[in-house]
Amino acid sequence: MQVLNKDRRVNINELCEDFVDSTSTSVSQITLKRHLHKNKIYGWIEAKKPFVKAVNRMKRLSWAKIRKDWVNEWENIIWSDEFKFEVFRGNGKRYVWRNTQEKYDPKCLIPTFKSGQESVMVWACFTKNKLGPIVRLEGRITARIYIELLESYLLPFINSLENKNDYTFQEDNAPIHTAYIAKDWRKDNHIESMPWLAQSPDLNPIENLWNELEQKVRKYKPLPKNQDNLWQVLQEEWSKLDIDICKNLVDSMPRRIAAVIDNKGNPTKY
Repeated sequence: MQVLNKDRRVNINELCEDFVDSTSTSVSQITLKRHLHKNKIYGWIEAKKPFVKAVNRMKRLSWAKIRKDWVNEWENIIWSDEFKFEVFRGNGKRYVWRNTQEKYDPKCLIPTFKSGQESVMVWACFTKNKLGPIVRLEGRITARIYIELLESYLLPFINSLENKNDYTFQEDNAPIHTAYIAKDWRKDNHIESMPWLAQSPDLNPIENLWNELEQKVRKYKPLPKNQDNLWQVLQEEWSKLDIDICKNLVDSMPRRIAAVIDNKGNPTKY
């Protein structure tokens, strides 16, 4: 199939739309899958986990042991992160259509380097009981721009929380987060930061929230075709996320901690 030969990484929704667009022939996803399977082509995906260096394994294990008895403490964390959503040839959990002999064929590999595709970078935050804002980031993000983002969006979100002084802000160790001016800004604004670990996306439940958001965007009809369209859909779907998802993710933290300890600091299923 010509469409499939151009890109083995399309999902079935995209493949079906591309087929209809290029042939003006209506076809169902079931029929399309049946045709692919008849030709011994199936969707394969590999679970990808970051490599954790030995020194970071020990830090993860120590960090988890300190917090192994936490229960309600997780409710007072503001989880945050940046994430890049690509315009519908995304680099998240992607299927590759291939037969069993094509595993290492270059056209069937999912690249781990920057793809150069159109994308929308966002920042967002949430707590167990409340979704925060989602913000579009454009261009090169410096520590000073990051501070402006926190002033414009994080501070109002904190002020909207009950018992706002009880909350701790979580962010990873990206250079813009750890810059001196960012640390000084947090200190000046009385924002307590949670010590964080390298190579630990499995300990940040917002990673799972990104995945939930991406899955909803991928089911959107019609599929977003450009950056502005994708940003509109991201905002819409973010606002519709069920708060129970946030509650369940935060409630999973004791299990995540236990998994890190059981796995001696190595990556976990989360």
